[in-house]
Amino acid sequence: MKKQELFKIFIFVGWFAVSVVAIIALFHLWFTRERAMYWGRDVVAEQQALFKYIGFPKTILEGTYKIQGVWPETTRYSMSGDLNLLSYPVYLLLPRVPAGDSVARLVLGSNTTSLNASYLIINPEARPAYRIAINSVNNSLQNKPAIPTGSSFYGGLFLAVLSILGVTLFLRVIILKYLDISFPETFSIAILATGIVVVLSKYSLHSIKGGLILTGVVSILGWISLVFGKEKDSRYPWNLKENYTSLLDRTGFFISVASLTVVCGMLVWSFMKSIIVGPDVWDCWTIWGAKAKMMALGDGSISDAILISQRDYPLLWPALWAFTGGLAGGWEDHWSKGWGPILMLICVLEIAVIVTRETKRRDYGMLAGAVFISVPAVPLVASWGYAEPVLWCMITCSFGMLLQWYNTRNSANLVLAGILAAGSAVTKNEGLVFVGLSLLWISVNSRINVKHMLFFILPVIVIYAPWFGLLRVVSGAQYDSMPPLLLSADELISKASHLWPALKVAVSVWSDFKQWTFVLWGLSFGMIICIFRGGKFVRLNLMIPLLMIVASMVTIVLRNENFEWQVGAAWNRLTIQVLPLIIIAVFCEYAGRGIVPYDQAPETKQSK
Repeated sequence: MKKQELFKIFIFVGWFAVSVVAIIALFHLWFTRERAMYWGRDVVAEQQALFKYIGFPKTILEGTYKIQGVWPETTRYSMSGDLNLLSYPVYLLLPRVPAGDSVARLVLGSNTTSLNASYLIINPEARPAYRIAINSVNNSLQNKPAIPTGSSFYGGLFLAVLSILGVTLFLRVIILKYLDISFPETFSIAILATGIVVVLSKYSLHSIKGGLILTGVVSILGWISLVFGKEKDSRYPWNLKENYTSLLDRTGFFISVASLTVVCGMLVWSFMKSIIVGPDVWDCWTIWGAKAKMMALGDGSISDAILISQRDYPLLWPALWAFTGGLAGGWEDHWSKGWGPILMLICVLEIAVIVTRETKRRDYGMLAGAVFISVPAVPLVASWGYAEPVLWCMITCSFGMLLQWYNTRNSANLVLAGILAAGSAVTKNEGLVFVGLSLLWISVNSRINVKHMLFFILPVIVIYAPWFGLLRVVSGAQYDSMPPLLLSADELISKASHLWPALKVAVSVWSDFKQWTFVLWGLSFGMIICIFRGGKFVRLNLMIPLLMIVASMVTIVLRNENFEWQVGAAWNRLTIQVLPLIIIAVFCEYAGRGIVPYDQAPETKQSK
């Protein structure tokens, strides 16, 4: 056996061994922490344990329960005091909306004792710094029992998955008439379509019920098409041809079994962690969960969901969460977080599909997907209830469609790539960077063919423009998370001096073995080899993730004075966003994929 083959075996066995150890460690952590804290507890005990874990006093939680009993759900209120300590009470009080100029008022802190008689101290037994006082209280309700809120019901997630699977089947009946498309790509489009319908329903009807009904009807049609359709899709769900290498040869078998083991272990752990408790990470209860809860329960306009926190954060993930909560009976914040691991799995499948399509190796495809999920930070972030897993799916599937267009020159692939890229833009603002870089990728690979660029960008405009218009009407199109567009020379020089300290923080995050094992550094080494020894195509493929991570760094440095803290808090998430694209590029180049250059492509492949 050659030394090169022995080295490959050593790397593979090392990766698998480290991944198994990571899975065992993660399950041990879950059993000793999450299970011990939350398993089998009622809502009150669970939230008390959560408040203790995040360092919030229990008396504030008890006061919040009492407010829920005396303030109607339609209450709009202003507040003062420590806004960090009030962040979780604000989430629990929704759909009661915190609004600046409201008559109702909530006060936290020692100054509650100096308020006039119109205020009621909800928790007088608490320390002065943690006392809560409110006004606008009906005297007949002052002794009403406290009402804890929270729910854990699996039915909403189950019905939501069934509904979106039905929409996926419906879309496949339409799309497969024109081009080949994988199940993960169709599923991601179904997620986008469902989110758009829910947002439109909330905007026009001030309720998501219309979106629930329409999605349900389309889903039923999709399932009917599966059962009674005349033609079965033999390619479902992998969309692969029979001339691909078999998994039954010995090497492919071991690679596939190892990959499936890692995927299943990480997926189960992430799912268990996500559903055992409600929002337990800052951005989940202050941003994503809050927006979703306002969409699901509030009877007001969609502006309440936009303004509740981070006005410029798009609503696709909150819409999906609200959709799931609606199917659970109104609101649900445990099992709904299970969408994170599910969408992580969809991203893993899409990575596997893309690498398999490009390399003709099923085992390579499965290994590529497993490498992504084997990074411990990936299932961890997927369990948080953030919008990241939706973004992973949209970016990865859009890139898969771009590669399909490169191979077939079928412009329909560009249209779908644009739709999915728009999905990334209405999930998180980082998607806008992906859109711009994808357009650059297309322009280079099509020799600045305007028609090809329009096929991609027009769907983006059609989908993103309404969101931008709505944001402009509601909040003046203020992008709280984006850097200022105009800076003086002195400001630029000052900001540029922050790049090196920020980069050192980023490297310290990357060097955390518990988050990345050696996968990140191995991919980085492979990426360097691809850049210096690979061809133009792999360099273009790597251009997108590399410039995305550079753009993230520049954005943080330009926008935040406390940039070092921001890099430390967000850098793992920002890195994971580009990880699927790096894995695809490195694996495809390593397998020696054969790409027909554009100028040598047969005329029959050119789009008309």
